[in-house]
Amino acid sequence: MEREKEDAYCRVLGLAEPCAESLFTPGSTCDRLYLAAYDARSRLAGRLGTDFEDRDLEILWQTLEAIQHAVARRMYDCGRARERWRGSAPTSAVRQSARPPGARQPPPGRN
Repeated sequence: MEREKEDAYCRVLGLAEPCAESLFTPGSTCDRLYLAAYDARSRLAGRLGTDFEDRDLEILWQTLEAIQHAVARRMYDCGRARERWRGSAPTSAVRQSARPPGARQPPPGRN
């Protein structure tokens, strides 16, 4: 299961062989956001007079990537749980309310 999660994460990021699932294809929203963050990191390093590989800039970058990784893996877990739930869900619709459809009362003052 862990390997499957990691493979899905790599495909979505485009780290594995290029595929349609990647969110980072050239010109995509994620690609543009990543480049904007990369450019900001470069400008910040320039203003600080540090190297691009400055320890604190690297910690910030790695931390954001770690958060991205954790969120992606949790989303994968949620998707798998949803698949399992759908597979065992009853075939009839489940009502969320005890009130029958169409039994709503109009707001006061409106007829």
